Order: sequence, then C-alpha cells, then structure tokens
Amino acid sequence: EFVRSGGALYASCRSSSRDKTGGKPSDFLLADVLGVSLAAEAEGRLNFLTPAEDSFKDMLAPQDYLIHEGIFMQIKLAGAEILATRTRPWFDPDKRNVSGGFSSIHSNPPGPRGTEPALTRNVFGKGTAVYSAMAFERVEEEINTHVLSALMRSLLQRPPWFEAKAHPSVEITYFDQPENERVVLSVVVNQADLPNVPVDVTIRARIPNGANPKDVVLLPDETLLNFRRADGDYIEFDLRQVPVFAMVAVGYGV
Repeated sequence: EFVRSGGALYASCRSSSRDKTGGKPSDFLLADVLGVSLAAEAEGRLNFLTPAEDSFKDMLAPQDYLIHEGIFMQIKLAGAEILATRTRPWFDPDKRNVSGGFSSIHSNPPGPRGTEPALTRNVFGKGTAVYSAMAFERVEEEINTHVLSALMRSLLQRPPWFEAKAHPSVEITYFDQPENERVVLSVVVNQADLPNVPVDVTIRARIPNGANPKDVVLLPDETLLNFRRADGDYIEFDLRQVPVFAMVAVGYGV
C-alpha cells in the first residue's frame, strides 16, 4: 500500500525472495510492485551494469559501466521498463581457466553489451519501484554512492525533507513531532577509523506544512543556533566540529 499510495521503493538482489519462515517462494513477494518476476540466481559473480536509456546513462556519466562482483538475480519483465542491462566480462574469472580464458593479465574488461535486464523501474498505483538485480549499493565506492543517490532523487515526487553538506561518514535522521511543534534531526559521525575526526555539517531542512520556523536549538542543553531562510519552506543551519553525535530541534508554528 505504501507504493500504491504514492511512495517510492528501491529493492535489490534477493529482496523479498524469502518468506517469514526463511523459505524460498517461487517468485518475489513484491513481484507485482517491482514489475519483475524471479527467474534464477545467475552463474558468474562479475557483472557490469550497462545503461539502456538516457536518464541512467546521465547518472553513471562519465563512466560507461558500473562493475559489481556479487550475486546477480536473473529476472523476467512483468510490466517494468529497463534502465540498465547486464554485461558479462569477456571471460568468466570464476571458471579459472587460464589457457585461453582471460582477456587481460590484470583486469576483466566488459564483453559485448548485453540485453538481459539488470535495473528496472515500475509504476505501481501512484508510486514507483526500482529493482536492481545486483546489490551494487553495498559497495563503498564513490560512483556507487553517486548512482544510488541519483536513483533515489529520481524517485522523489516532492522536495526532500532535508539535505546536508557533510563528510560521507555522517548519517542524519529527520523526525517530525507535530504534537511538540518541532522537527528533531539527529547527526551521527560513523568513521571507519577511530577516534573520529570532528566534522562540520550544514543541514538544509524543510518545515512541515509551510509553518514558520521559530528557533533551532542544540539538545539537550537547548543552546540556540543561528539559522537562515532558504528557498521555499527550507531553513539552513551549521553544526561545527561534531565529534560523534548531535541532536537538533527545529521549532515551528503558525
């Protein structure tokens, strides 16, 4: 009902291919929402995501392919449109056949452009669902993050509730609390190497229902922060040298 009512969904690889007991149904549990059916788990763990239409080509630019090593789910179209196809390397490195079985001594370049669906988009009710046959979002490379972000933005039917300018290690959540007439944003710095290096964060947050912002305070001490109005219903404010965690409340009213 979430997607049918206008929501946006991204799913990948084995998503919805298991039931509540861990069993394997014959098809995706979300097959109708995704607009694709499960065929099989493919052989060969090295694959290339190849643009099949202009919008995804622009997301991937300047690269021509997105390489991924991992599980690939073969699918059959059931109403979805193809955004990208699967391209295989010239030789499958999993077969480890050295004699006549490689095209480069130190890499596995893509072979002829494939036609098998690998990334699809489906309109379901008032919403949209995107499915990727391989979980490329699990790889922490800049291009993977960029492509996933571009896909998410393409699914939005309204302006995002918040945006941020911050180090990639920063995670932010946004919760509206209408009963308290405030929005609470939590900022977590989760760097790979500890201790964290404190980071600056600039947040651009949208005020619900066009309400007027009253104040921005740093919790729990309720220290006032300066903020500035931005385009539309947005405000912007800065957090300086966040070490690990910060929580901010944005008060609003009529």
